[in-house]
Amino acid sequence: MNTVKSILLELKAKDKYSYYDRIEVLINEPNLLKLRLYIRDDFFVQVYRNDDSKTTSFALVLGKDRIFGRDEENKIWHRHHIDNPTHCDLSEKGKKSSNLKRFLKEVNKILVELELIN
Repeated sequence: MNTVKSILLELKAKDKYSYYDRIEVLINEPNLLKLRLYIRDDFFVQVYRNDDSKTTSFALVLGKDRIFGRDEENKIWHRHHIDNPTHCDLSEKGKKSSNLKRFLKEVNKILVELELIN
């Protein structure tokens, strides 16, 4: 289960993903977290967690547009697939739960497929 604390712990244990080089913390309160992991100035992973509402959002953002994401609302997950990022995918794959580590792995795969990284 995601919490502000668990996400911050995952972030400290940064895995093998070197595609982001800068972290900007926008909000860091006991029950609320919003941060960005920058790939480039206009390309980043945004992380949002609200423990009070039990809402989690992970998004890959290019410019001002989410191009991929996973969201949790009321303990139900959905995905915004890169092929149609405005659509809420509620398929079995779309409803798969996530955490920061898993999401960053998915982003890495997307970046490789798009040939944005090696």
